[in-house]
Amino acid sequence: MNAISIPPIIMATLMFYVGFYHFLIYRRQISNRENLTFALSCFGVGMYAVCCAGLYNASSPEIGVEWQRFQVITLAVLAIVLLWFIADYTNRTNKKIVIGFTVYFLFAAVSGLIIRSNLTWTNVTSIKEIQLPIGYHIRYNEMVPGVLTDFQGIVGLIYFIYIFMVSLKFYKSGNKEKGMPLLIAMAVLFAGSLNDTLVSSGFYDFIYILEYSYIGMILVFTLFFTNNVIKAGEIKVALQKSEKKYRALFEKTNDAIFVVERSTGRYLDANDAALELTGRTLEGLKQLTTHDITPKNSYDRLSKINNSGGTVDLGNVIYHKEDNSHRIAKLSAVPMNDNAVIGIARDITHDLEMEKQLRQSQKMEAIGTLAGGIAHDFNNILSGIFGYTQLAEMNLDDSQKVKKNLDQIIKGAQRAAELVHQILTFSRQAEYNKIPLKLSLVVKEATRFLRSSIPSSIVIEEKISSQAMVLADSTMTHQVVMNLCTNAFHAMLDSGGTLTIELNDIEITAKDHSTATSY
Repeated sequence: MNAISIPPIIMATLMFYVGFYHFLIYRRQISNRENLTFALSCFGVGMYAVCCAGLYNASSPEIGVEWQRFQVITLAVLAIVLLWFIADYTNRTNKKIVIGFTVYFLFAAVSGLIIRSNLTWTNVTSIKEIQLPIGYHIRYNEMVPGVLTDFQGIVGLIYFIYIFMVSLKFYKSGNKEKGMPLLIAMAVLFAGSLNDTLVSSGFYDFIYILEYSYIGMILVFTLFFTNNVIKAGEIKVALQKSEKKYRALFEKTNDAIFVVERSTGRYLDANDAALELTGRTLEGLKQLTTHDITPKNSYDRLSKINNSGGTVDLGNVIYHKEDNSHRIAKLSAVPMNDNAVIGIARDITHDLEMEKQLRQSQKMEAIGTLAGGIAHDFNNILSGIFGYTQLAEMNLDDSQKVKKNLDQIIKGAQRAAELVHQILTFSRQAEYNKIPLKLSLVVKEATRFLRSSIPSSIVIEEKISSQAMVLADSTMTHQVVMNLCTNAFHAMLDSGGTLTIELNDIEITAKDHSTATSY
């Protein structure tokens, strides 16, 4: 065995192993076709290395020319699969040139196999003797190529220039991470092709190194793909950790989280809080749609989600449970992908119940306050009625005095009726009956009413000089005066004294007004 044939045999074994490995990867990831074309490229390089080893071991020119013929045929097939690998690797969409080269190299492979004339290989024997710089002497037989074979060599050189330019363009387009190994591999391949073309044409004596260039190319890509596999493994581990954290958050959060199919609203997944909210098991929930659990406006909500590109606030939603009870939750949704959406619901049933109780408590408090005010006003009115009734009893012999006392009793009853009317008006939130009235008359009437209900230890002194008209409700104004005076004489019960009721007209200008900051 020629010693120079040992490296190609070792390299062929390595190429077949790498090719088989990437073919297995392709079988697991069929959508990633670059693994298939790379595997075929490895097989092609391996076959070419075998042909090189056969040529170096050829014992006669006749055997040598057959190995040469297989070399050229293998190169034609290898050129095709390598070109398609580069197209897959660079995601090239315009494949017109790729198809053109494919057609030519198919023709070259078939013609090399069929045509046995001088067009492919001549009968001229060439014995190659090369003295390497390291002192090693190499001798092997080959035949001088014919016209078609020489032409294939020229086309091959153009082919290598083309794939090198494609690689350079791909690198410059911004794909530096993938572009750098491609550029290095094609530079190595182009250098080997140029050397072999010049050696074959007789420009200088040297060994053919194209097989080593191909192997160098495969090693560059193998390192790149291996690095990608390592990175993919690291990413997979990181994703698994992230998925574990997400799942823990998904399961343990107090908010109900649903994963729902966009088109149908069918439930795909849910956490424990969501199962508690809906009163279903996960298996049971997956058989249902949002319309089954939240029938009101469910289709409108799906439409709103599908028409939005971000988070959607869907407001309060009623979730119906299997036991015919229901829960109320505040629902929002965010798109997960083109097929699914994530719904996040916060159960606010308890909060709403507490708000209801708070409103009821506030209502009862307001009713209590209102009742206190009403009792106060009725006490004032009843005190007047009671006082004038006693006076009427004392003056039964004097009809004029009795009539005046009865008039005051009637007015007190009218005030009571008007007070009831005010209560009804307040409950209906209607407007008060505002009319122009002379304030002095209302004050004097209230004063007369008070005289019958306050003790004799308190003297009422009137200082009413105003004759102004105001726009107000008569009964409400009467109440205000009565309340003010009642509060005053209650404060004077122990000591007695003079209760002065004064009403004057005053003029207020703009500069007399206080600003809001001075209170």
